[in-house]
Amino acid sequence: MDKDRVEGAAKQVKGTIKETVGKVTGDSKTQAEGAADKAEGKVQNTIGGIKDKARELLDRRQVNCRGISNSRALATAGAFHLERSGFDRR
Repeated sequence: MDKDRVEGAAKQVKGTIKETVGKVTGDSKTQAEGAADKAEGKVQNTIGGIKDKARELLDRRQVNCRGISNSRALATAGAFHLERSGFDRR
């Protein structure tokens, strides 16, 4: 999990608490700051999610590429073995 997701979630909680305190005390400035913190946390959390997804896709692509190159190596080795044994592929 990306650190932005963790930090974003923490900011959302902080913002929710601050916003609630502002509502209870009637302090519109604190309430507005809480709403802003909450929105900032949501954006940061989303960015972290995008980073996580990008890493996941890159990891999956690297695994697939390794699988393809390993398959080609095996196919090449098999063809070489057949040619050496006198097998005619035509």
